[in-house]
Amino acid sequence: MVRRVAGLLRSVVSIALLVGAGSPADARAQGEASQAPQAASGQDIPVLVARIAAVRQHYTSGRLNAARDELSGTFDLVRAARETEGAKAATRPAGQLPRAGRDVPMPGLLKRVEPVYPIEAAKRGVTGYVVLDAVIDKSGKVRDPRVARSIPEFDQAALNAARAWRFAAPRVNGTPAAVSTMLVFAFIIRREASPIDEFDLARFYAERGELGLVEVALGRALETIVRETDCGTAIFNAAAAQRRAASAGFEPPQRIKHVKPVYPPLAQSARVTGVVIIEGMIGADGRVQCARVVKSVPLLDQAALDAVGQWEFTPVYVNGTPMPTRLTMSVNFTLQ
Repeated sequence: MVRRVAGLLRSVVSIALLVGAGSPADARAQGEASQAPQAASGQDIPVLVARIAAVRQHYTSGRLNAARDELSGTFDLVRAARETEGAKAATRPAGQLPRAGRDVPMPGLLKRVEPVYPIEAAKRGVTGYVVLDAVIDKSGKVRDPRVARSIPEFDQAALNAARAWRFAAPRVNGTPAAVSTMLVFAFIIRREASPIDEFDLARFYAERGELGLVEVALGRALETIVRETDCGTAIFNAAAAQRRAASAGFEPPQRIKHVKPVYPPLAQSARVTGVVIIEGMIGADGRVQCARVVKSVPLLDQAALDAVGQWEFTPVYVNGTPMPTRLTMSVNFTLQ
């Protein structure tokens, strides 16, 4: 039973330095593929790692504006370091295999097996990136995968999946030959990774001196932070407008369109239930303009957000003018 249930949830997987073919994870991998790794100088690394840690601290403390400001400075640091190092050709130590995606073209992926997301980790909301170093032998098989960045709950799942992958035969100077590579497995419950997971991955890349990949990971984090900040500002402004209009009196919004959430198969099979509470801003047209989770049930949050995003309400009028409204919404998941 446990094996069947665990198999219901698969992680999103991307390969650093591999151009994929179509899925959201592959699109993310393609963005990383466009950023060739560059070795940062020794003096750059401690400064960059410290800046990433500062951004992470601002974010975890809820200081989103400070995180955005610090992140802007971090991008400047990364780009300056890339410009400095970009003119230097990367050297490969004697005896080291050529790196796929840097020294030689990345071979195409022929067989992809998704890792199983461990059920207990999913229930606890554990997420993050596992990075493996591996060899693609001259026949295209993955050999000797080793954990380079560990999340203990996910390491074995990533290793098991990587061993089953198959690539086209890599070539060096036109001849089939073994190459080294880096495989990045993203274990994500929601549709996108948390900025915290992106910061931790960016730090790993920074410590390896792979500045292009640092910039990609931080870019994903910034996109999420911008959305969160904008949504928080919209909700705050709507609440402030409601308080100012309270003396004029208005009818609270009434839901006129309800869409039931789709119960995630893993959560249902694992018998996870609960109430997800969402705070949102209802626009003047009665539609949900943005929403954020304020009481989480990790395996149910995304389904709740997807459902609430389709709800519609009667507009709120103050002195005959429709106005945005802050609203708290509950989504209850129960098993029959």
